[in-house]
Amino acid sequence: MRMASFSRASAGSMRERLRMPAEWEPHAATWLAWPHALTTWPGCLEEAECEFEFLVRTLTRFERVDLIVQSDSQRARIELRLGAIARDGAVRLHVIPTDD
Repeated sequence: MRMASFSRASAGSMRERLRMPAEWEPHAATWLAWPHALTTWPGCLEEAECEFEFLVRTLTRFERVDLIVQSDSQRARIELRLGAIARDGAVRLHVIPTDD
């Protein structure tokens, strides 16, 4: 297997192309990952989910939210929880396993 090599010049040009826009700059959506790991949220996962639901509902009043979910079963549960905003396209759910 051949490994790609990057010179300092190519790394520099990549940094020039990639940037994190400021929070006030126009953007297409806000990306979030739904909490799921009991080890990350010991004794408070349910509260964290309530806070994330509030955050998602608030954001969708102003812009689209792309929401990363851990699994298909979590996706189904969150679609039910979010109801209309998940159905009308204000939230797009993406199954991408994460470590929370």
